Amino acid sequence: MSNIFIVGAPRSGTNALRDLLCSFPSFITWPCDELNYAWKFSNRSYEFDDLEISDISLSLINYLHRLFNLRRDRFPGCRFLVEKTCANCLRVPFVNHIFPNSIYIYIRRNPYDAIYSSTKRWKSDLNLLYLLKKALYVPKQDLIFYATQFIKYRTKQFFSLDNKLPTWGPRFQGIDYIRQTASLAELCLYQWYECCKNAEESLFSLSADGLTVIVIDYNDFAVNTEKVLCNIFEKLDYVADSCFISRYSSQIHSYSIDKGVAMFDPLSLQRISSFLNSKPPLPYFNGTY
Repeated sequence: MSNIFIVGAPRSGTNALRDLLCSFPSFITWPCDELNYAWKFSNRSYEFDDLEISDISLSLINYLHRLFNLRRDRFPGCRFLVEKTCANCLRVPFVNHIFPNSIYIYIRRNPYDAIYSSTKRWKSDLNLLYLLKKALYVPKQDLIFYATQFIKYRTKQFFSLDNKLPTWGPRFQGIDYIRQTASLAELCLYQWYECCKNAEESLFSLSADGLTVIVIDYNDFAVNTEKVLCNIFEKLDYVADSCFISRYSSQIHSYSIDKGVAMFDPLSLQRISSFLNSKPPLPYFNGTY
């Protein structure tokens, strides 16, 4: 069974892509949203998500391989195990070292749409069902640590003037300083860019080394879902029923495309545009943002 890692910045369609793929026979995943706590096994004291190959321990390898194998054993005969954790954007070489020869699907969304969607998540309310599903895949020895951390973060949000969480999503070095000094839109902009930059540079290198890296534009995925899905299946050497493709593709909607720009005030829009225009091109999408 091959591992497929879906890589993308927060609010870039990674969940929708994973759920769509796992609607088809031979594709499986976990019943929770992400496995970030599992990826940080033996590194919980490190405050950020940009783990390096040097952070890998034998106990971490054994834990993650056991976790993946347990999932495989529940679904014998399936061909693909799909995993999506947004923080993996910041540590692709780390992931690849633990699970070499995996398949990667990278999805990038228009930054204005992704950033605006992220601003809402930074102020999100508690979702108990979502939390319980994730808790099932927290390493047992780390449960108290993360439970204490969760209570601390939610308490800080409750008493904060802006209703923002102290932290949300992939944590790159410097995010806490930006959280205190920048607007929410700028914070989400930096988070989007760091995720895309790290992911694209790493995946481009892996692709050059011969690994399978499938690159998707979110807008294309939302508008031409069947075409994008067929392209993915072709590269995976997977044959799907055309009726299933049509039926499941209809679940993906395009109503949120290119709506983000209109949601920002002129000053935020100018700052986002200036930041993006000042950055060198990234490997994919011809450097466009």
